[in-house]
Amino acid sequence: MSYSWDCPEHKAWVLKFAVRLQGESGETILDTWYLKPGQDKTHFMEQAIATSDFVIVICTDKYAKRADNREGGVGYESTVITGQMAEDILTNKFLPVLRSGTYKTATPIYLKSRMDVNLTDDPIREDEYDSLLRVLHGEPIEPPPLGSKPDFQRRQNRKLKSSCKRPERL
Repeated sequence: MSYSWDCPEHKAWVLKFAVRLQGESGETILDTWYLKPGQDKTHFMEQAIATSDFVIVICTDKYAKRADNREGGVGYESTVITGQMAEDILTNKFLPVLRSGTYKTATPIYLKSRMDVNLTDDPIREDEYDSLLRVLHGEPIEPPPLGSKPDFQRRQNRKLKSSCKRPERL
């Protein structure tokens, strides 16, 4: 999970979100749980991004600004992410999750072309969260089955019959 340390409330929300994901989606790599004092932060970020099936990017105005300006840890992660996206432009590995702000202001440039999940409401919208879970579990919403070709001759005959039954106007 990639996020910025905007404020204590945001960090608490990210932690709560990660706990929920861990319970419903499997291992969630969060710096709070896995990055220990003395460890190399950049190596941790590189390895977490490289070895994860998905990277959830928690988008806020501050995150986008830091990512676009390549500032701090978010800026470094953005460099690693854009490098991977350049190698596989159609990858679905990077999932923007809008937490605050608007899609226009809170999404980094490199994710603007990606469909996001909107979790800006409190409590979050469960339909949006479910769409994220479906991606993580490879369970897309299935479209209904295709219907059969219409009998156009029968439809035309029906139209002709109904047009003959119109009442006259006075």
